[in-house]
Amino acid sequence: MNSAPAKGTSMHAEHSWHMAQGAWEKAKGSIRQSWGAMTDDDIAECNGSREVMIGKVMQRQGVDLLTATKQVDTWLKAL
Repeated sequence: MNSAPAKGTSMHAEHSWHMAQGAWEKAKGSIRQSWGAMTDDDIAECNGSREVMIGKVMQRQGVDLLTATKQVDTWLKAL
């Protein structure tokens, strides 16, 4: 597994994402609160994948990649 952050992500966001993966059950509840349009199926498809989650936020919120990435990173910081 590559330990370098994904392109365009900060080390903090990458670290936070690894923490969210470890506490995915708790994170799922927070996702529902942050993005009410996300379905249980959407959340299950994310299954701890930051990239899939950003895609789902783009799809459900109707926002572009940069906006979705910022929303996910903000959510991560609040965990």
